[in-house]
Amino acid sequence: LCKGIAQLSSIILNDKFSKCAMIEVNSHSLFSKWFSESGKLVARLFEQAEEMASDDSTLLFLLVDEAESLCTRRSSCGNDPTDSIRAVNALLTQLDKLRRRSNVFALCTSNLGDSLDGALIARSDVSRVVPLPGERALTAIYRSCIQQLIAIGVISPTDVDEVMESVCSTLSSSSLSFSARSIRQIPAVAYAKSMKRRMNLETFVPFLFKALEDKKKKLTSRV
Repeated sequence: LCKGIAQLSSIILNDKFSKCAMIEVNSHSLFSKWFSESGKLVARLFEQAEEMASDDSTLLFLLVDEAESLCTRRSSCGNDPTDSIRAVNALLTQLDKLRRRSNVFALCTSNLGDSLDGALIARSDVSRVVPLPGERALTAIYRSCIQQLIAIGVISPTDVDEVMESVCSTLSSSSLSFSARSIRQIPAVAYAKSMKRRMNLETFVPFLFKALEDKKKKLTSRV
């Protein structure tokens, strides 16, 4: 969604900016890998953003994925190492520095909005809760995934139209508790478990439903 917003914005503002760039930050892997120096690393990343943004002809998007990993509520840190607090402080400080630049947009994503530090939320000009995809959207996602498998030659295009809609509709009605990211994993997992190089859609269907059931069991076991 954030990438879509960035692309649309770059098109709309094409007359003002000749170039468009995006810096993606996976805060979870960044924080876990560089835990002892996370504050310094955050500052270093923003130095790169500052350098790119110094060119007024460049429209820059800074995407912080899984922001809760990097900017969790400081009040919840308790006796945790102060490095986690330093990381939050560093992120907030660097965001404040970028606010003076009109060619920079900071985008953050999180599945745990309640865990985010209040200071980050206060700095957000726009906050939106994106619900899980509905049945219609899920059907479109499944259809897109299957079409991709057809395009690369994994699924035979023979008799696809007769099976596609009913299969996608049935799958989507059983997937209402899943995110789009989770749904997109299911066809790939199904193909891996099929142990077949190429098959028609009708043969592939049982593997799809098995992958979906396995995903449900996995999620249930975590609860």
